[in-house]
Amino acid sequence: MAGFTLLFAFYFCLLAGASFVPRFENNGEVIQETLTQLVSGPLREDNLFFLMDSKAERVWRPTSTYVLQRPVASTLSSTHDRFLSEPYPRWVTSGSVVTPVVVFFEEPLVLLDALGAGHAWDPTHLVLVCLSAEANMTRILGHPTVQRSEFIFALQTVRRNGATVFEASTSLPMNKDSRGRSLVKSPFGLWDPRAFSKRRNIFPPRFSNFGGQELALATWCDDTPYLYTRDGECTGANVEAFRMIANKLNFSFDIQMEPADQNWGSIENGTWTGMMADLERNGKHIAINYFLLNSDRARDFDFTYPYHVEGFAFMIHLPPPLPNWNRVLYPFSAGMWGAVIASTCLVATSLAFLLYRVDGAPDVSSTIVKVGAGVLRQSVVVRCSPEWARVWLCWWWLAAIIISTAYTGKLIAFLTVPAYPKRPETVQELADSHIRLWICDYGNFVPSALKSSSHPALARLADKLDMDPYDNDDPYSTGFARLRKGTHAVLETFSYLGYLQLQTNLSDISYIMKSQVRGGGVLQLGQLQGAFLLWTCGLGKSLCLRHIEATGSELSSSRGSLYVRGGGVLQLGQLQGAFLLWTCGLGISALVFLAEFLADRCRPLSTGE
Repeated sequence: MAGFTLLFAFYFCLLAGASFVPRFENNGEVIQETLTQLVSGPLREDNLFFLMDSKAERVWRPTSTYVLQRPVASTLSSTHDRFLSEPYPRWVTSGSVVTPVVVFFEEPLVLLDALGAGHAWDPTHLVLVCLSAEANMTRILGHPTVQRSEFIFALQTVRRNGATVFEASTSLPMNKDSRGRSLVKSPFGLWDPRAFSKRRNIFPPRFSNFGGQELALATWCDDTPYLYTRDGECTGANVEAFRMIANKLNFSFDIQMEPADQNWGSIENGTWTGMMADLERNGKHIAINYFLLNSDRARDFDFTYPYHVEGFAFMIHLPPPLPNWNRVLYPFSAGMWGAVIASTCLVATSLAFLLYRVDGAPDVSSTIVKVGAGVLRQSVVVRCSPEWARVWLCWWWLAAIIISTAYTGKLIAFLTVPAYPKRPETVQELADSHIRLWICDYGNFVPSALKSSSHPALARLADKLDMDPYDNDDPYSTGFARLRKGTHAVLETFSYLGYLQLQTNLSDISYIMKSQVRGGGVLQLGQLQGAFLLWTCGLGKSLCLRHIEATGSELSSSRGSLYVRGGGVLQLGQLQGAFLLWTCGLGISALVFLAEFLADRCRPLSTGE
């Protein structure tokens, strides 16, 4: 009996082995055909990067003639182990330049865990190809590392009517089935190269509907006009815009009043703080405060397209007006005064000298009075002067009228509007001035960015930068006290700085520089970047969002009246036309003088004949 049992077991093993080999070969043919259809069909224009485990590599290699000869895109390949041990550039593992295709027999949980330990893995499009019907594709699709991708397409071998085929699916974690379960795996049906011939067929939007989910916001409601507290609730332009998105995409959200560590979000000792830490490890989904798009944040987090962009601005103490007693000198610059005085002296002395040498006129004082009368716009009587002298004085008086009229108009402005000395209006001028820089230290990266800047003016400002820690009661009191003394300029985002200027009654004694440290966007997302990429971009082009932004900025809408300016002095270049006119008159009078001179020379000769 025992011998019969052993014989039966041996015979069963032979049958199993005989049936396994042909089935494996058949599977190999199906795999070859399906993957070839995939890369030559919807992925024919994608740059592909195949990641294959050891068993999958024995069944199919991405080195077939057709794959290597794709006319548009390139193809890379690696094994799971080799990929983890070799460094690859960031553009290969994240973004939309390369589409990874992960091919595996065994569930790649070790690979996914290793990739999820850092921020380098973040491809926009991801293709998963499972060559085993026993693998749990739902568990694979639900892995957090897989869910980082905006678009996901999955293929898995299944048995249908005794044949091996591929089932296609994606992941819609925000949607629910009829039983209320999350559609982590949402089947498309069996693979059909005709139904999946286009790229859009395998990569549909995954977040067109959130199914009533509640999202946790990493926010700080102290970011006027984007987020601020009113009647105990957090509101603002960004909250209203996000509420419109929530209504459209069918989700609700919970707003956090402030981060636990009261930091905005920067890297300290290699770890994110503030709202960035809430996104990374504290269970928050989205941050909608004002954030600058720097390289560190772009490396570790996803952003939507910004619908509003502004920079950091400088608020400086307004210098006191110039003294009233010498306002008669303000309309002209020193160079202009010098030009007026010099030209008047030149015209008076040269005209007196020529009249004395040519006509023997000894009355020098009378000539000086005639020249000076033009500058002072006084009438004079000209008798018995030669024609060339009349032309000379005519053009000089015309130039003098223009200069004196400009002076009179400018003098009226200076007598009615306060005049201020020259003040810093550019970053370079601020760096060259005696004014230092102050910023509230709430975890912003701007101080470190200034210190590492290669721009000479920004580097000089970094040397003059003073910071004070964030104080819940009055975080800006120290900075504004220094601003009132005229020793420091306060650095903050442009909109919020205008709001602070109004709230602290600094409008009359301060101004905001036109020049800003540029760079920044409003909306920032965590792991759900794909959900809001399209809708935020669409809102940015709509009138409703412009209305929200204008309403949210209402508190700082009057900043245009804060720039109190006195009249600028008239430079020589602005009145060069009057001097050119005078020069032209000198030429004409010279021609008249030459004509009179020749006429006098010719008159005696005619009489003698």
